[in-house]
Amino acid sequence: MSRGGVRLLQGGPIAAEIRQAVSEDVAGFRARQGRAPVLAIVIVGRDAPSMVYLGQILRSCEKVGIEGRLVEVDGEASEVSVVDTIRSLNADPTIDGIIVQMPLPPTIRLRSIVDTIDRAKDIDGIHPLNAGLLRLGYDGFLPATAHAAVEILRRAGIEVDGMLNGIVGSSAGVGMAGAFVAGREPAKVAVCPCGALLPGLKVPW
Repeated sequence: MSRGGVRLLQGGPIAAEIRQAVSEDVAGFRARQGRAPVLAIVIVGRDAPSMVYLGQILRSCEKVGIEGRLVEVDGEASEVSVVDTIRSLNADPTIDGIIVQMPLPPTIRLRSIVDTIDRAKDIDGIHPLNAGLLRLGYDGFLPATAHAAVEILRRAGIEVDGMLNGIVGSSAGVGMAGAFVAGREPAKVAVCPCGALLPGLKVPW
């Protein structure tokens, strides 16, 4: 709700505007480097929700001229094998960004994967150093969902400075990240765990 009352925010036109700007940036990158930027998307196993989101990422890459490179790892692979895969992407100079699709199999510790990603290629901003920079208000990679939510408000002309902004969910990648991104505006933020708001509610994050 804005100060003027309830508003329906249309994400489509905002997305098109952002895609146009990204396409121009990609064209500049291609002119300088002689190649398109490459985003490696690592998926371990074939979790159904992850495959849907994966398709969206690849289509978005194609629309703006980024090469989306799918890196599939068997769902039964060991943690060491997944870590080695990420290290090889870190060392590959033709790979400009890395995303690791969640959720991971229960046999693989999230911390091991997060700690392995090269922080300079960490598109989701989940490496501890990138997450720390976000918490302190420094520039750096911002978690996509959190960044998108705040960007929609900003481009819709909604001033969050001075307003109390409620965020439902307290996960590190979405809820808390959203609070930190909103706090850069600056904004007053209240984070409400889903269970505290609606007992029994289950959400994907």
